[in-house]
Amino acid sequence: MLKRLTQGKRNRVVPGEGNEPVVVALCQSPISIAVNDLSYAIGLRNYPSRTLLFSLNNFIAPPGRSEYGEGQRIWETELDWSYVFGGISLGYRLPVHPFRQDRAVNLFVTYEPGGRGFQAITHSSPQCGVPSDTYEGRVHVRVRTNSMNSNLMELPHEGITIGGDFFYGHRAKWVPWEIFPSKRQIIRKNGHT
Repeated sequence: MLKRLTQGKRNRVVPGEGNEPVVVALCQSPISIAVNDLSYAIGLRNYPSRTLLFSLNNFIAPPGRSEYGEGQRIWETELDWSYVFGGISLGYRLPVHPFRQDRAVNLFVTYEPGGRGFQAITHSSPQCGVPSDTYEGRVHVRVRTNSMNSNLMELPHEGITIGGDFFYGHRAKWVPWEIFPSKRQIIRKNGHT
């Protein structure tokens, strides 16, 4: 669900003439019971292109997850795992034509403290091992260019969006584990169109 709150004139918007809408808040929140990705952005009145962003990302589904080999589930590797990350950032927002709320170039640098938890379940093999629960602090650089026409359900109709993410993080208590032997520091990047 996408909720938009704006202030300003509702007639034709002409950039530079002072009648552009000022974003007070933008809440983007795909929500479910076990998996949530919440973002709440607040525009700063004195600095219209700056945005304060609060985020919450979690995965707390109770059933265990396993590895697959040759299309078959390997029950001995099944683990129950979850994570929760909160974040706060200061970002830059540059509206793009035709200057609607969700049409903009966004750049955010977010610090996201959080944790990962792991637990063996009934099918887990003692030889598989269980990773240690750990605090994970990470920096998330997010770049988005959105010129999509979307409805309230975030279904795109036409346009283009380009973006990418870069994560750098550190796990406080990470014991080498068979699948991830020495991943105490995390560097991850991805992009999308």
